[in-house]
Amino acid sequence: MLSATEKVIRNYIEGIRPPIEIRDKLDIGFSFVNNTLIVFEIVPFFMDNSKKIERPVIKAHQIAKDLEAILDEGQYEMGFV
Repeated sequence: MLSATEKVIRNYIEGIRPPIEIRDKLDIGFSFVNNTLIVFEIVPFFMDNSKKIERPVIKAHQIAKDLEAILDEGQYEMGFV
């Protein structure tokens, strides 16, 4: 079962994913483990297009108890990996 934080993150990521037509060439995913969010690009491996690699782009740690409210209000900063 997803936590409220994970639901907010999932909805946000779904909103910024590229169009379905190009997701085999570029997509966006995330992981949220131990209050750490990692957003990554999913792209084909240049030597073998049948393999995908994940390149981290953003890493953020949850330090506020109410991260959902912060994300909803747009009052957040994220660092780039």
